[in-house]
Amino acid sequence: MLTAAYAAPRLALLAACMVSALAVAVHFRAHLPRFAAASLAVLLFGYAFFHRSFAYLGVPPVFVGEIVLASLVVAGLLAGRPTRILRSRSAIALVCFQLVGLTTTLPYIAVYGLESLRDAVLWAYGAVALAILALGQQATLARAVAVYGRFVPLFLCLVPAMIVAGRVSPGLTESLTIRGAAILDPKSGDVAVHLAGIAAYLGLRLHKSQAVRRGLPWLPEWIAWTLWLLSFGLISDNRGGMLAIFVGGLVFVVLSRRPARLWKPVVLSLFLVALAAAWQVEVSTDRDGRSVSVSGIVERLTSAFVDTGQEHVDATKEWRLRWRSDIVGYTIGGEFRWLGKGYGINLADDDGYQTEADGSLRSPHNAHMTVLARSGVMGATAWLAFLTSLLLPLARTALAIDGERRSYAILLIVYLVAALVNASFDVYLEGPQGGLWFWALAGASMHLAFSSGRGQRLSGART
Repeated sequence: MLTAAYAAPRLALLAACMVSALAVAVHFRAHLPRFAAASLAVLLFGYAFFHRSFAYLGVPPVFVGEIVLASLVVAGLLAGRPTRILRSRSAIALVCFQLVGLTTTLPYIAVYGLESLRDAVLWAYGAVALAILALGQQATLARAVAVYGRFVPLFLCLVPAMIVAGRVSPGLTESLTIRGAAILDPKSGDVAVHLAGIAAYLGLRLHKSQAVRRGLPWLPEWIAWTLWLLSFGLISDNRGGMLAIFVGGLVFVVLSRRPARLWKPVVLSLFLVALAAAWQVEVSTDRDGRSVSVSGIVERLTSAFVDTGQEHVDATKEWRLRWRSDIVGYTIGGEFRWLGKGYGINLADDDGYQTEADGSLRSPHNAHMTVLARSGVMGATAWLAFLTSLLLPLARTALAIDGERRSYAILLIVYLVAALVNASFDVYLEGPQGGLWFWALAGASMHLAFSSGRGQRLSGART
């Protein structure tokens, strides 16, 4: 052992830390669920506000996301009920997806090293969802929504201010960095996913619950919606983000069956759009000639379905479509049909679609295409099966049950749908900032479906 420690001191130190942490976890396992939940909340809030800069906290190659993930897994194994995984259809489907991912990762670690592990987070972060399912208790969702209620006013106040500060003062953005990642640079697509969830949260009146009111002082509803619309305007130069919001809003209207609850943002939107159109307001975002304006928003939404004739809008769409066509060609119709090219290879380089001088682009701007390219038809089938098993129980709960569970189901399904739409236009699930949010929401959804099914079975037994 001493010889090994001398030969590889960093590895020996890491092993010693892991053994010590495991011993401490076993000793204090009764407190592990609370510690894991608090750590996850801090992590998710940090990603939402500070994005990539927060993800770089830690000592490479172990960052804050991996540390919290490890704490969740240990808590789930030592203080949770891991057997729930075997009684949840969505959890079993997720494990199958992860097994395919593992099969298409292990053979490439020797070739690509850490790059394989980096790409594998697309399926490996699903451990967060399984840990939440194992740790969930009856009141878990209510407490989570109460904590989320403290996040919403902070997000609505701080994120627009951060975006404006970053665009007004680029020098300030460049000077405030962590490992080269700007702190005042929230990603538009990620912000859009949260705006979709916040709209559902406000529309469901969850901010009026007693648990939320005992937290931070809440914003008056008109002010909250005004800040929401301001945030929407600031990120409206992002096509995927806008579609995420609109699709999420459509899902909310269909499931809630109370579209009148959104009359405040609708009135505010019509008023602000009328003013902007009348005064021809146009604000440059310094991004490839894009600007924020009423005509620009309509143009970018239209470009998702038809050609607009504007090169700066249509060029990226054509690039995406060509790459996706090539992926379908070499998987479904080619030599990589069943297990894809694997996790580790730089798809942008190998497929001939690299756009970054430093080669930092690794995957197509579509998580579903990434799954197909890296794990073939087997991986894509397992991925679609998991999404179906995750969303259908939520939809049934949202349509069949009244009360808090129904509201939670609508909130979760809006959030998940918005995340999946954004992931269809951006590298979202492939990184911790979006991936861990998605898998945390998936875990909450699995817990809600599991507890709802268990409650229905108990009610039937009593009857």
